[in-house]
Amino acid sequence: MIHPMIVHFPIALLLISALFDLLGVVLRKPPFHLVGFWTLLIGGIGLLVSLASGEEASGPAIVLGMGTLVQQHKLFATLSVLLFGLLALARLIVAWRSRQWPAITSNGDVLLGWARSHRSILLVYFVVTVAAVACLGITGYLGGELAYSHNPVNPAITPVPPEIGE
Repeated sequence: MIHPMIVHFPIALLLISALFDLLGVVLRKPPFHLVGFWTLLIGGIGLLVSLASGEEASGPAIVLGMGTLVQQHKLFATLSVLLFGLLALARLIVAWRSRQWPAITSNGDVLLGWARSHRSILLVYFVVTVAAVACLGITGYLGGELAYSHNPVNPAITPVPPEIGE
């Protein structure tokens, strides 16, 4: 099961993306949006890989009687993928339509630069970002519960009989 090993990378990248986008707006530093854009894309791809590997990892957890927790984890993981995917898609569409790819734009990301003059668009973008980060946090929490707190085969919570531990 590789799922527990790879989930941390997209989580970190997506949190960094949100942080750099926020810093780019607050500090008025367009290059920060560039970091936000690329970490969003790479983190989004990693999130898809994590979701696929989670499907493989869910079988044993369901057999061990953690089906409800698995379903909740899967729901919030899917919501995270959808919301971060929506954010990435919005940025890609605006970049494509404006013919300015963030990789070659010294002023930073086109969507957030354009949205500065359209405050309602910027507000919607950040509301969706907050929702996506919240779903990601809940997903991570539930994943931790699955892996550590409710997993009957985890040696940290399952006492080893003295005759086996010796």
